[in-house]
Amino acid sequence: MDQEVLPDKVMFDRRGLLAWALLLAAGSLAIWTQLRINTFPAATTTGLLFLAAGLIFAFAAPGIQEKMGWPTRLRRWEGARPAQIGGGLALLLALVATYLLWDDLSSRWGLLLWLAAVVALLVSFWSARPVAAQEDPVWRWFPPASYPSRFDISRNLEILILVLIIAGALALRVWDFSLFPNGLQSDEGNNGIDALKWISGAPYTPYSESNEGQASLFTYLIALGFSFFGPTLEVMRSVSALVGVATVIAFYFLVRDHYTAPAALAGTALLAFSRWHITFSRIIYELILTPLALVLLFYFLHKALRDGRLRDFVLAGLALAFGFNTYTGFRTAPIGVGLLLLYWLIVRRKEVAAVIGGSFLFVGSALIGLIPLAVYAIQRPNVVFLRTSRLNILGEIDAVGSLQPLWTNLRNYLLMYNLRGDPVTINNLPGAPAVAAIVGGLGLIGLVYALRHINQPRFFLAIAWIAATLPAGILSVTLESPSSRRVIGMLPLVFLLVTAVIDAFWRSSVRAWHGRARWLWGGVIVGLVASAGYADVDMFFTRQATAESVQMAFSPVESSIARYMTGLDKEAVLYVNQGFRNHSAIQFIAHNPEYRVLDTSLHLPLPEPQDKPVIYI
Repeated sequence: MDQEVLPDKVMFDRRGLLAWALLLAAGSLAIWTQLRINTFPAATTTGLLFLAAGLIFAFAAPGIQEKMGWPTRLRRWEGARPAQIGGGLALLLALVATYLLWDDLSSRWGLLLWLAAVVALLVSFWSARPVAAQEDPVWRWFPPASYPSRFDISRNLEILILVLIIAGALALRVWDFSLFPNGLQSDEGNNGIDALKWISGAPYTPYSESNEGQASLFTYLIALGFSFFGPTLEVMRSVSALVGVATVIAFYFLVRDHYTAPAALAGTALLAFSRWHITFSRIIYELILTPLALVLLFYFLHKALRDGRLRDFVLAGLALAFGFNTYTGFRTAPIGVGLLLLYWLIVRRKEVAAVIGGSFLFVGSALIGLIPLAVYAIQRPNVVFLRTSRLNILGEIDAVGSLQPLWTNLRNYLLMYNLRGDPVTINNLPGAPAVAAIVGGLGLIGLVYALRHINQPRFFLAIAWIAATLPAGILSVTLESPSSRRVIGMLPLVFLLVTAVIDAFWRSSVRAWHGRARWLWGGVIVGLVASAGYADVDMFFTRQATAESVQMAFSPVESSIARYMTGLDKEAVLYVNQGFRNHSAIQFIAHNPEYRVLDTSLHLPLPEPQDKPVIYI
């Protein structure tokens, strides 16, 4: 971590003050450009202004020397023998579990042995570490990587602010579910119906054919909520909200591992107030799990490669397995993971054998975590890869005979954060940029900053993250491009880059002014966060959530009919319009009601008198 010593003999450092002024100017230029992006006569002008801001910032920002936990010449790990024995046991359990699950995916013994293999893996490697490395003291886990420095704040204040951020994140995600979404969209309803199947005793399956095929982990989490609180729409939305809050918490640990407390808190607050993340934290889609999986994956993998602790390799592998059980967009994550491992093989070239050994442990842990899903994928590849085969861009490229669809996607997904966002009403206020103007401007200069220091592991992590997530959008069909669903894995990265920018400004301010007026520079950061947060939250609740086109995307008519049905006399005979037949909102909210499909030629008027109430819908 940064270990700078600041003299107290003068009021300020002239060179540091110049660098600080350049950072302030660069950040202001980027934000001003973003706010006026639609007023410039040519895209070239905008690009040059952003590039100038990014270059000024990248070359003026103070560097960070990251400490490595491994010794210079690594020979062995402490606790290696118990880890080898336990790892062998975990492998044996995994093989037996695979054998049983191959014959029956719902085998109780197969699933229990698989879970036992995961637990054995964690327990075995938990304490193994490089001989020369110090064990993590308990306080490093909260806040992680904290260190005594003039750039930090007191731990009590840090914890208090973090708790307030988490409370705010929860409030924004659960407040007034009736406002947004105002109904139950068909894919959401299908998830609820799947969850009802699981609590009704349907055999376990790691993958469901609902919604053109999806991993079933999310619907099992919903089923868990149903088992405790009942099968209601509010419970389903609460599951998404809690996953969103968990992502905010995990993100804090990620950024706190890299940056100072003020910057980490600011970045976490911006994610908590993000309209993009709030939107999907209130919708019942499995993709809300993807940002959480990616944050955990890159947090543990970076720690493992930096510090050499075997438990982090195991946790990273399990996070990778977790990610594959979330959303199909996660399937491009191995691209970024492979790039990151290759980078570390170069960085750790003197200890290449140790890095390769840790990488094998990482991959092995992922494979053990993936056993049920992998068995299903091998046995039913047509189901698992149906959506991928239908939505990949190769068909469009063949149809037009050129790579034009690929370039169109690349342009759309690069511009979605600053200029023109997702056009689909269920995902976004149609066409609005994915993030607030302040976040968009600072994120761009954060990208240039990362490229400038690409030789440093914490900044290369951002490049690997892009490689892991952006192809999920670029390699998909141009229909609905850019889709904030397909590249939802990019969401944490944007705020990671913004956190890097805020961290550089904070450290530069403290250094330039020799630690004086910290409250003033902290106030500047608070002002930025408050402005960006208010812009996103206000746009979400006053424009996006209330827009008629957005409200109509969540099947409000079908949802109202379903609520109406729940209050009807159970003896009534229902005749329902063909257009509402088998809609998941009606099936879930009205508890799979009995009705007859209305045929006006047969049922108007009825051929004979009825002794029960007759209702037409």
